Amino acid sequence: MDEKRKEGYIAGVICLLIFAVFLSFSWGSAWNQSSQLMWIFTLFFGGLGAGSIWKPEVIGEVASQILKNIAKNTEESSSSVTDKKQIQNNSPGAVQTMAHNVGTMNIYSGKDEKNNDLKDKICQENETIHISPKDSCFYPIKLKKGDYLKGEISSDVPLDIYLLDVENYARWEKDKSFNEEYSTGSILTTKINHQVPKRGTWYLVLENNGRKAATTKVIIY
Repeated sequence: MDEKRKEGYIAGVICLLIFAVFLSFSWGSAWNQSSQLMWIFTLFFGGLGAGSIWKPEVIGEVASQILKNIAKNTEESSSSVTDKKQIQNNSPGAVQTMAHNVGTMNIYSGKDEKNNDLKDKICQENETIHISPKDSCFYPIKLKKGDYLKGEISSDVPLDIYLLDVENYARWEKDKSFNEEYSTGSILTTKINHQVPKRGTWYLVLENNGRKAATTKVIIY
């Protein structure tokens, strides 16, 4: 069996499983607008599943594409909700700007928001910033899967730089162990050109673990 027919059969089986789920909810329900819509979906997936088993290389291909589109839309919708919740939980002192070819960026200074340690000086894109000793600066950036984060960072004091997803940023914020998508170690200058593996909010974190304040230039393309 070639890959095309195999994919069509698999799509057919999935459609029939969806059909069975919808049927269990539709059967015996009161006849109203909601149940009518439920029956439409039931019959649609039932017909699509049966057709895919009958002609997997034709109808199965259509079913496979429909399922992929549904999965993609569901993933994007879920990620969008997660991003909105994460942004709402951030400090009200955020400044919103647009990063070239990157998306909306909210920029913050400071690490421990719960202890109100945010600095009056808010980090700005493409501007010289000052990071106090044992302090940090982070840039939440919305990126799609496959997008590149590009930029340049230079400082007169060595900085530790990380790129973190939402989960690992939360761990970093609580001083727990975390896994970075990208890191530099302690450096004075660096150029960033990194492709992210998934859609969502990514955090570019700059940490000053030294004893002197850092004057830092950050450029995001």
